[in-house]
Amino acid sequence: MIKNNKILIICVLLIAFYLFKNFLSESMISGTYVSNNQQSLVDGPSFGDTLKIYSNNRFESQTWGNGNYKLKYSPTGTKIRITYKYEFGNAGYEMNIYRTLFGKPRIDLDSDLEYYFEKVD
Repeated sequence: MIKNNKILIICVLLIAFYLFKNFLSESMISGTYVSNNQQSLVDGPSFGDTLKIYSNNRFESQTWGNGNYKLKYSPTGTKIRITYKYEFGNAGYEMNIYRTLFGKPRIDLDSDLEYYFEKVD
């Protein structure tokens, strides 16, 4: 009986940690982010680019200009899809949002290269 309770407690803690890390509300996401990437990405930001996310579903970026965003929630976590205008029409970019245990939210640009936007305020 005690062993079952320990397993249940561990499962509840793991689920709580997963939810804490991967699911963020709009108010948690709003703010200013700075990219850490060392080189420019195709259709992506360059080093030190700033991304400002507003609570009214609008964003502002040095690379993408002004546009709109939508949050998507799925079993894999929270995603942000930004849409913006460029010289050939409309474009979009979708990124995962997560946070470390004691860190600020991050918007993933390229997980293989560990490039991301990190929230600064």
